[in-house]
Amino acid sequence: MGKAVLLNDVAEAIGWHVDEGRSFLDVESGEVVSVSPAQDEYEELCEQIDEGLGERYLALPDQRDYEELDWMREYALGVKDRRVGNKLMDATDRPHPFQRFKDVARELGAIDGWHQFRDSQLRAVALDWCKENEVEWREGDVT
Repeated sequence: MGKAVLLNDVAEAIGWHVDEGRSFLDVESGEVVSVSPAQDEYEELCEQIDEGLGERYLALPDQRDYEELDWMREYALGVKDRRVGNKLMDATDRPHPFQRFKDVARELGAIDGWHQFRDSQLRAVALDWCKENEVEWREGDVT
């Protein structure tokens, strides 16, 4: 395959949530390409990706490929302050659990811990994806 991809770029793209948006790895350049209908060059990018899908471009996992709600519950169970953990867990069972969880985490000072936990989960998904697809990866900062 082509150039090694930055693992953090893959993890960031996997966590990217945009309606009808998708991310792909250009295996020749090692670059992650994200497309969304909001982009001016959307049609061109889609056509280019469709022509090279499976060869030059590999589809990255998206939010349909992992259960962020399960991650939120796992994080809540691991919070040392049980009062905070219980409130976070309760938020996952309410209407609009994603927004509610983040609001409660912010209120209780647990948002940074949640972001670190979520980032580590996304990184694990990215690493598994790279291994499954025989994609060479390297460490480094998000570009």
